[in-house]
Amino acid sequence: MKTTAMACCLVALSLLGCRSADPADSAALPLGIDWSLATMITGDDSMTIAPGEEPPTLRFTSEGEGMSVSGFSGVNRYSGTCTVAEDRLMTFSPLAATRMAGPPGAMDLEVRFLAHLQGARSYVLAGEELSILTRTGSLEFRAD
Repeated sequence: MKTTAMACCLVALSLLGCRSADPADSAALPLGIDWSLATMITGDDSMTIAPGEEPPTLRFTSEGEGMSVSGFSGVNRYSGTCTVAEDRLMTFSPLAATRMAGPPGAMDLEVRFLAHLQGARSYVLAGEELSILTRTGSLEFRAD
């Protein structure tokens, strides 16, 4: 009886060790990739970047023991730092941006984009798509 129970435990443990890992569990943010915003979802509203429009961008780079972030926000350039935990939780520092004026639509996009980026909570990486989940929606990016 003890031998049968021991054999069953060994089989169960070996099966657990052979299960396939969820690729999202080990998805680390790749550094040096330019991500272009495809869609911004906020509550009941969503905004898709039209073909031909210059989308906001995002790039993560290594900075000492941390990570810096920079990109184009619709009219201006921005930069800051980002902290990412093992469980894909993320936060951004206050972002610094240049202060040029632009067309009203582009300025509106920029204000909304930066506000959502500052409200980041976590991310999901699936191939060449990056979703940053925020307090009120998500930012959907594609790798350039």
